[in-house]
Amino acid sequence: MITITIQGLDKLVDRFPKYTEKLKDELDGALKTSIMIVEAESKKNAPKDTGKLMRSHKVEFGYLKASLIPMAEYAECVHEGTRPHFPPIEPIENWARRKLGKTGLGYVIARKIAQKGTKPNPFLRKAAENKKREVVAIFVEAVKRVVKL
Repeated sequence: MITITIQGLDKLVDRFPKYTEKLKDELDGALKTSIMIVEAESKKNAPKDTGKLMRSHKVEFGYLKASLIPMAEYAECVHEGTRPHFPPIEPIENWARRKLGKTGLGYVIARKIAQKGTKPNPFLRKAAENKKREVVAIFVEAVKRVVKL
């Protein structure tokens, strides 16, 4: 699970006691908009092989926080990469058939992963970085709407 937290939102709410409800509503809306923007970018960045990873994104909301969680069982391995290990051959064989159009490569590729591991593809982290300015602008506008009251 990867959590994107915008720090300081609770302190911001505390600084505006007169506008607490309006500020909470604005920040909640900004948070929901922002997480959807990051989710769309993450899905765009996620590997498209079977589409399972892209479709597995789940959003959870809490008090002034949201989490975007790719639920596919291999999501963290794709995102962070892996240390050398010997993976199951069948899924790799299926991948090689889909991506390379060849059969019989599962064991060879698995052996390579056993020696070198896999490189990370931080699709979610990239999404957060790519959309950082847009997300900040959304929150700035939300606070401006409250201050204008």
